[in-house]
Amino acid sequence: MDEGHQRETLAFLRETLGLKVEGDLDPTGYTKMAQGALEKRLIFTLNYDNGWNDLDDWVYPYFHSQGYKNSFNLSDPDLDTMLEDQRAEFDYERRHQIGLDIQHYLLDNVLARLDWVAQVSLALDWPYVKNHWLQPWFGYLYVHLPNIWLDSTHPSFAGRSA
Repeated sequence: MDEGHQRETLAFLRETLGLKVEGDLDPTGYTKMAQGALEKRLIFTLNYDNGWNDLDDWVYPYFHSQGYKNSFNLSDPDLDTMLEDQRAEFDYERRHQIGLDIQHYLLDNVLARLDWVAQVSLALDWPYVKNHWLQPWFGYLYVHLPNIWLDSTHPSFAGRSA
């Protein structure tokens, strides 16, 4: 980021949001955050998650003491046992209950991860493009493309061929 753009950005943050940012804005911040997470110096997680198929995908990597996405140094033997139990359970109803127990345990006892979703993508469509919408994660497009259609009766479509 050039010096002029950095000054403008700092002024915008100060005037609009009342934030006082000290030091330089670092455009490579993600690299530093990732390194800090790998070294377990930073207690947070930042990941692109676009949905998973199984409970285990959401809980084990983040909350098990040996989970590869456990960047916040969580170590809870009771939770580890529940996470291991859900991996070993093949009865649907029993595993479902273990999953609910895990979620309740996390809500009551763990302050390590907060999932949030933020719309960060903007798009511009012609008015005749129908049923196109954005989801706040990457990879959504391939699933929803079949649902997009063109309204050839819309006035802005005039002169175009479908």
